[in-house]
Amino acid sequence: AVVDLSSFKCGHDAPIYAIIDKILGASKTPHLTLHDVDANKPGGSIKIRVKTFAYSLERYRQKLIKRQKERCSIKNLAQGLYSECHI
Repeated sequence: AVVDLSSFKCGHDAPIYAIIDKILGASKTPHLTLHDVDANKPGGSIKIRVKTFAYSLERYRQKLIKRQKERCSIKNLAQGLYSECHI
């Protein structure tokens, strides 16, 4: 997971934001981008966003676990069928 915190969206690093977004999107890496962090004293807003991101990461983790269990079940089933055919 990636968390991108920035006080500004301008400056020497501004040109790479779009590139990083494309890379993270293509890799399906969970990420949270918070730019303009200092704007309007967003303390509460940031807390809510971080909690929401933590929740989404937990859901993502559960999805990965479920997918792994399904793969193991399919693999075990395939091995069982292979064993039955080659007795």
